[in-house]
Amino acid sequence: RTRERVLGARGTPVLTEFGIALTGVSETNEGFHFNRLRPCDTQLLAAASGWGEVMLGGRWEKMEPGLAYLTPPGVPHAYRARRGGKWKVAWVIYRGRGPRQPGFPLPEAPAVIPVPSRQLWHAIEGACDAAAPGDPAPTIRQWAQLIHQTVLQALEAHEQPPRLAALWSAVSADLSRPWTLDDLA
Repeated sequence: RTRERVLGARGTPVLTEFGIALTGVSETNEGFHFNRLRPCDTQLLAAASGWGEVMLGGRWEKMEPGLAYLTPPGVPHAYRARRGGKWKVAWVIYRGRGPRQPGFPLPEAPAVIPVPSRQLWHAIEGACDAAAPGDPAPTIRQWAQLIHQTVLQALEAHEQPPRLAALWSAVSADLSRPWTLDDLA
């Protein structure tokens, strides 16, 4: 009972330019779950609305909008929709340890990090729309770049001191607010 829109590198080769193997958005219901015991790839799973649970340190932890579950390859991980609720997630799977470039740090174990999840959701939706037959390749390349940049920004924010990560998470969660220097301070 999960509705998904998915793009893969096989059908959309431009994704490989950014190291992306698969990306998509999922509207999940109770019963949706993944348990990966030997994952080969890196995944970022961002909560866009509702909430679900992710496995951290052997315990189920709540994951809400504005947060993402970052899982490195080779480390077991699991996530699931909560009972009685809907959970919308946007996700990006990179081959192996992700792009071979600086600025793509990965934790040793699954972690929850702040991310502009609605922005990621919309970028993936845009890419799915642009991948329709007859659309020009440069358009899908721009959407793929936007997806990748959103992931990189989330990883860079994760590497910042926790005080700044919390600040940028708050800003990302309320982009329409007219933030002042006093608010930010």
